[in-house]
Amino acid sequence: MLSLFPQEILLLIGDTLTTYQKLIFSSISVSFDKLKYKFIYRHAIAAHKIQDLLYKENFAVSYYFVKRFINTPRFVKRLHFSDTFNSPLDNLPHSVTHLFLGRGFNKPLDLPPFLTHLYLGKAFNQEIDNLPSSLVHIKFGKRFNKPVANKLPPFLKHIEFNKDFNQPLNGFLPHTLQYIHTGGYNYPLDIFPESLIDLLFGYKFNQPIRNIPPVKRLCFTKKFNHQINNLIPSSVEILGFGKSFDQELSGNVPDSVDFLIYEGNPERIKNCNLRIKSLGWGSTSISSDCVPPSVRRLIFGTRYNLPIQSLPSFITKIQFGDHFNQPIDNILPENLISLKFGLNFNQPIDKCIPSSVTRLIFGEKFHQSIANMSRTNNDNLTHLTISSNVEEIITGDILPSIKYVVLHHNGPNNFNQFQPHVKVIIKRKK
Repeated sequence: MLSLFPQEILLLIGDTLTTYQKLIFSSISVSFDKLKYKFIYRHAIAAHKIQDLLYKENFAVSYYFVKRFINTPRFVKRLHFSDTFNSPLDNLPHSVTHLFLGRGFNKPLDLPPFLTHLYLGKAFNQEIDNLPSSLVHIKFGKRFNKPVANKLPPFLKHIEFNKDFNQPLNGFLPHTLQYIHTGGYNYPLDIFPESLIDLLFGYKFNQPIRNIPPVKRLCFTKKFNHQINNLIPSSVEILGFGKSFDQELSGNVPDSVDFLIYEGNPERIKNCNLRIKSLGWGSTSISSDCVPPSVRRLIFGTRYNLPIQSLPSFITKIQFGDHFNQPIDNILPENLISLKFGLNFNQPIDKCIPSSVTRLIFGEKFHQSIANMSRTNNDNLTHLTISSNVEEIITGDILPSIKYVVLHHNGPNNFNQFQPHVKVIIKRKK
């Protein structure tokens, strides 16, 4: 029946299929076998697997090399190289727009003229002369520390440096740049393109700031500790300070800031009059007076793992990091709506979860009973993410209001007997 359709229609059908499905589809009959020479295959595949195919030119999106560089299809757009690859790049096809080089690559670059995205791995530390002007996105690896003055493409929008980088940037950033992470940079920097949206200073940066353009995201990380009096633009919506920060916050954080990420001296934020709605907290001890009354969402850093005495009643959403594994008896606000625990949390929760919670997420290592977790009842809980091998058999009677259950499938499935309307999603370990 399908053979009655014009080939153009069959090729359109093929565009909706995966590579494997296309091969099955083309094996239906002898006449359909011709389609595999017409289909365009758009999924990643190892180069050696298709090198001898008569239709290898049809693999047009992603191509993967392990140790050696061999001929590529003429129209390939994305090239990926494994971490063991460290051979010269000769005669890359002009069709390539995205190039991903693995951790071990450290050879001079010879890039195609229409490349738009370049990702360099950990070992790369070569001169970057003659980068194509078409590049809009560059990410450097850990060891890169070569001069970039007057070498960056003119229309670059996104650039990420890494830990070892510490070369002059002032006055050398393209006027089109929208995102920059400065990596290990620690020189004065006060000449910025007005196009910047995201400005992230790396962990070594500790210089006075001035002339910050109207960015939306501004983050200072580990070592920064300079005064910020009237220096943060009123355009900033996300603002971050690292562990070393110990400067006056009050009156210096514009009302435009919606999300403050704070790892600095806790005394600087206590009883501070801020209008932020979300607070990201680092790894130091927290108390209720560290949280401004405007905050509704509280996010703990990955390494936070200290006892908590109490949290403000106005918090409605809490997210703990992967390291947190402390008792939560009598600390959660009564008006809490959303609660997320990280990977390592595995504490008893009997009568600990406010009945107001509608969304509850546990990590893969949580294996405690949830039958009596609510302080009063479970009638508001609609979304639950939890391990499939929790302590008891969970039935719909225990969670009467539940609508969605996501299971970390890492053992026997102790969830059953849900009502038909409950959607259960199983997340298997990769």
